Amino acid sequence: MKNILEKYYLNEGGYVFKTDISAVPKRHLQSTLNRSLKDSGMANVTSHLVGNVSKLYLGDVDVAIDWDDLVKLFGSTGEKKDFWAKADKFMKKQKVESYTLNKGLQQIHVLSPLVDKKGKHLAGVDKDGKEIGPKGMVQIDLMIGNANFMKDSLKGAEGSKYKATWRNMLLADILSNTITGDDQSEIKHKFQINWKTGLQYVRFKLNGKSKKKLNTKTVLTNMDDVAEYIFGPKYKFKDIETFEKIWKAFNSSSFKWKNKRKEIIKSYTQTLDRMKMELPSELNESYTPRTYNMNTHEIQKAVAEVVLENLQNKDSKLAKLMHARERRADKCVTENVNEFIDETINILMEHLHIEKEEVISNIDKEYEHMRRLIWKNQN
Repeated sequence: MKNILEKYYLNEGGYVFKTDISAVPKRHLQSTLNRSLKDSGMANVTSHLVGNVSKLYLGDVDVAIDWDDLVKLFGSTGEKKDFWAKADKFMKKQKVESYTLNKGLQQIHVLSPLVDKKGKHLAGVDKDGKEIGPKGMVQIDLMIGNANFMKDSLKGAEGSKYKATWRNMLLADILSNTITGDDQSEIKHKFQINWKTGLQYVRFKLNGKSKKKLNTKTVLTNMDDVAEYIFGPKYKFKDIETFEKIWKAFNSSSFKWKNKRKEIIKSYTQTLDRMKMELPSELNESYTPRTYNMNTHEIQKAVAEVVLENLQNKDSKLAKLMHARERRADKCVTENVNEFIDETINILMEHLHIEKEEVISNIDKEYEHMRRLIWKNQN
């Protein structure tokens, strides 16, 4: 299930139609969505906007659509093959410009006009609001499952430094490290989250390193209940809706699997690295030791090379400055390496008179990559 989650997030945001896709200004989001659902014949189906809808211009419009409602609407038996056959037959009769079925991710992609509250077809715009064409067409991704569960499970992480992906990946890695069962038996048990249906109980059989699922049963379909199960009775979804809140709950005394924290963090770090996602600074602060086995001269050399290459500024003064920092790097065996690196960043930024926010952001991203390499070497 974790792999399915990764597949979903890696494919998130991809456009499937061979035309210029307009971003959706937030002020026209609801009117455009209403038009799309009406043209798709789904105006009366249970649906919820999901993902991050706080931006002024949205490149992605994700909508949770209820499976059971669609089964009735399509006249399907509910068996998957029949469901998608009936879905295709139904969509061919609707007024949408175009559509495509994504059975693997359980989605229907719909091409719809960008319209205002009066139904006027608007010009297309990019993510900065600049006009890209006289008639804007947008892609609406209809994500099929338990709509009321997805309303929270796929909700954006407003007010967080990290997107909801970081929150959900941590939840998935917590559950993937909580396998139980008799040591003498090949039969094991675990819980996993299917982000479109709910928390699932899984029985599987171990055969060497491979796993064979015996049966899977959805047991919780409310994210409040999921939060309570993992973190304790005082927790609801609002208490874990961002990575920062989950991190706090993860380190609380009520967390169910305290003795598994290190394994969970290692697994989470590997997941983020595999997906080329930034390692949250909270992990460094809490779990990165004060000393490292890495050659600290190599660390500082990497620092200099990354920044010089990133800024395309190879002046001699900066080279001398970095050599001076390298001479101090020997002390990192006993000092806090993170503090040393941060101090070096500040010196570099001051020397180069960096003011542009996007440049600083690029540097921070490169340094996070370096910290991740340090973390992997340590573990």
